[in-house]
Amino acid sequence: MQTHPAPSPAPGPGWFADPGNPAQTRWWDGYRWTDHVAPGNALNSDMRWLLPVGRPVSAIVAGYLGLFCLLPNPFTCVPAVVCGVVALRTINRNPQLTGEGRAWFGIVMGGLNTVLWAYVFAFAA
Repeated sequence: MQTHPAPSPAPGPGWFADPGNPAQTRWWDGYRWTDHVAPGNALNSDMRWLLPVGRPVSAIVAGYLGLFCLLPNPFTCVPAVVCGVVALRTINRNPQLTGEGRAWFGIVMGGLNTVLWAYVFAFAA
């Protein structure tokens, strides 16, 4: 009886060299090649998670403003919410962009701290 080696599993989703055009990369969704292409130096999905690429600036700003909301200051709360909302709208218009997590972080932290500071100012007197 002859045994055949088990087929190797397909690689996970990510940007890979386009089999039809070596000057570009093509998105592999884990099962098949998609129509999404990029120049040959596109970052793989691991690097896109680490670096602020493919995200609207408003998502990045919302994330940092959300972090600054952790400090006791009332000045970054509302801008964090506004930038987060702008980022989500931008991402909805362009589905190739990412950054929803940063946008939601800014909205949640900004919203919570806005309520906190409203309470402090209302009852401080």
